[in-house]
Amino acid sequence: MDRKKFAYIVLSAFFIVFSANQYVYCSEKDGDAYNNQAAYSSLNGKYEDAVSFAEKAIVAYPNKGIYHSTLATAYYKMDNLDEAISAFTKAIDLGYQEAEVYSVLGNAYFKKDMLDEAIAAYRRALEIDPSLRGARNNLESAEKLEK
Repeated sequence: MDRKKFAYIVLSAFFIVFSANQYVYCSEKDGDAYNNQAAYSSLNGKYEDAVSFAEKAIVAYPNKGIYHSTLATAYYKMDNLDEAISAFTKAIDLGYQEAEVYSVLGNAYFKKDMLDEAIAAYRRALEIDPSLRGARNNLESAEKLEK
């Protein structure tokens, strides 16, 4: 059997197994592909699809914070605030400490009337990126409500 035919058979078998929702070994590269698909789905308003792809990315490579952030963003857009907070916290714990992560985490806390946590998240976002206008405006709103 020639190499091309062998490669085709192996890839076909992989996709058949994948289609049956059986988890097989995945590399970080596979995780990146799933995460990109999750981000694309989220941008197009297909949040359930985004969650599904992000979860597959996490299965492929569970210690990559950006995957948890992508999952959290989809949950946030679906208004599943507890899941969003949990996934954002996991992303941060894994070292993915971007200003936008803290800002949206603050928004989730704010929506749940957890003002102390929201204020702390907005302040952390602004420590990372002082020019983040949304975080600054939201921080001012949260501080006014807290008084």
